[in-house]
Amino acid sequence: MSAHEHTSQRNEIQYLLEHSQMFYHIRPVGQDIIMSKRAVEAVFQGLYLLCDIRGVLRETVPHHHFSQEQQEKTGKTLDKLEKQIAILREELLK
Repeated sequence: MSAHEHTSQRNEIQYLLEHSQMFYHIRPVGQDIIMSKRAVEAVFQGLYLLCDIRGVLRETVPHHHFSQEQQEKTGKTLDKLEKQIAILREELLK
């Protein structure tokens, strides 16, 4: 996926999230879970961040030796991913 397609996809999903209901109703077998918009956004943001890491991994095939710049970029991305996971824990494990 090109950078333009990636940005376009992000914008489309962001638009859908902003113009949707505040809560999403998920029905696993035997119970109901109300999932907040914040939790859904954290899932999507986390997926985007994982795609960014995947991009770095693709750049470094086959041995995945990271340059200093790639290490810093990946470290920052992982920090952001941890924040999204913390949001998910807070929202879904209340």
